[in-house]
Amino acid sequence: MREAGSGGTASPWGDAITLTGLEKSPRLSIFYHELMHKLWQENSLSYQKNMEEAAKSINRKDLAEFKKIGLGEGTGQLVINEAVMGSFLPNGFLSEKYFSGESHLSREERKDYLENLLVNKKDIVVQTGERITLKEVIKDKQMTRNLFLDFLSMNLAPLSERYVREGRKVDKAYFREAVKTITSSTKRVKIF
Repeated sequence: MREAGSGGTASPWGDAITLTGLEKSPRLSIFYHELMHKLWQENSLSYQKNMEEAAKSINRKDLAEFKKIGLGEGTGQLVINEAVMGSFLPNGFLSEKYFSGESHLSREERKDYLENLLVNKKDIVVQTGERITLKEVIKDKQMTRNLFLDFLSMNLAPLSERYVREGRKVDKAYFREAVKTITSSTKRVKIF
């Protein structure tokens, strides 16, 4: 799992990828995650169009939940975009295949941690011995945001893995299934 406040940013239609707070995090897979943002957002009109259409299909209640944790304007697109990219890298099949040495936890173990914290509302102790309490997650909007997006992307990872293994494009049908998974996963989160 990423530490709070860590991650990356790919400036849209620019040439910068910035990684922050990644002393212990999976640096390479997050770098490639940001590179995927740049490639798909700048070079794939079909990805953009399908993502925008999918974002419009997210219901108002879920959008309101997203905004509660500080996801702000353009929330539907942001959530879909981050969950989709994260479901490949750093929380999905491609990360396990190419960057397995970056994390001491399997995808299932990380998913279990997030499930306990966000759905079962239990404090967790990660393998490094670090304790993450529900209270600190709720207090820290950036941590809540990161953990929530990681949770969504891990729930979306099986769909993304299936598409990669079958050699399918990330198309309109993928986004329809992705929105269903994001919506059902959001309903399970109890910290809003």
